[in-house]
Amino acid sequence: MPLVKSIFQPAPKKNDESSSEFNLATGSSFHLNANDDDNDDDDSTTNGEVDAFISTARELFKDDGVDELDDQELKKWFAIHKRHRGKALSALSQTLTWRKKEGLAGIVGEDFGSHIQSGKCQWIGESREGTPVLIWIESRHEPPKGTAAKDRDTRFFLYLIEMARRSRIMTDKITIIVDRTQITSSRTDAFMLTNLIPLLTHHYPDSLLRVLLFPTGLTFWIMWNMARMFMDAATVQKVVTFDDPKRLYEFIDTPFLLEKYGGKMKDPHEHSLKPMHDHKEGQTEGEGQKAVKVEEVWQAPDSTEDLNLIPPKQ
Repeated sequence: MPLVKSIFQPAPKKNDESSSEFNLATGSSFHLNANDDDNDDDDSTTNGEVDAFISTARELFKDDGVDELDDQELKKWFAIHKRHRGKALSALSQTLTWRKKEGLAGIVGEDFGSHIQSGKCQWIGESREGTPVLIWIESRHEPPKGTAAKDRDTRFFLYLIEMARRSRIMTDKITIIVDRTQITSSRTDAFMLTNLIPLLTHHYPDSLLRVLLFPTGLTFWIMWNMARMFMDAATVQKVVTFDDPKRLYEFIDTPFLLEKYGGKMKDPHEHSLKPMHDHKEGQTEGEGQKAVKVEEVWQAPDSTEDLNLIPPKQ
């Protein structure tokens, strides 16, 4: 099954009063009580309840790769399902099955040199809230043709996420920038919005702080009407759109903005840097801008320092 389809697996069914939820990874089952539904409006969650959930999850899924997730990540499953243990365990089981199927345990050792060389997706520092920032530069993205190409692009995105997780750069939430400047009609697609962001929010719950997307234009709004159908309502509310790149300053400090946005961070994949302060709202996409030719031959990094990753604040 292609990666991009695996996020739409249906949740296991359960009976009215109680049921045995199926562990998709091992074929074992765990019992849910109907009383779990009564937790939705209870605001008195204690550390003991959270600890009990984590302990249960680690015991149930000890052979399914749960050790790849830390306690903070497991807490999120419990929280986003409103402390409903059964729903949280069922969703977690599906994600652990997905992780095993896609072989994420070994993904950081795979070769994505050509994808990294393109500079289309990279970590570039942190937001004002201290979250790491992942930027997607659409003008450098070649819309994938065919299932294999889509799966490879998806896997590269997962490589970046897993690299940041294991380096303790991504410890909670992230900010994503979607830069649509300098794009041509042949490079316009909704891959980040329809594939990658839904994948992130489904299998890495409560990990997205916001998406900063610019510029918009008629093409974008047509695309957005389709893309938003792939997102839940909470994710749609996190997408911030604008036309002037100067608005990035509201969310990201100058030291962590790329030079082409007027910041101080160098982009190793771009040599002809041109500040974009003169971009005006309503300006035609790509108007007055020259395409950037990437000439640098990129070598795979030996450490996370070469990926512009900024350690989290202590």
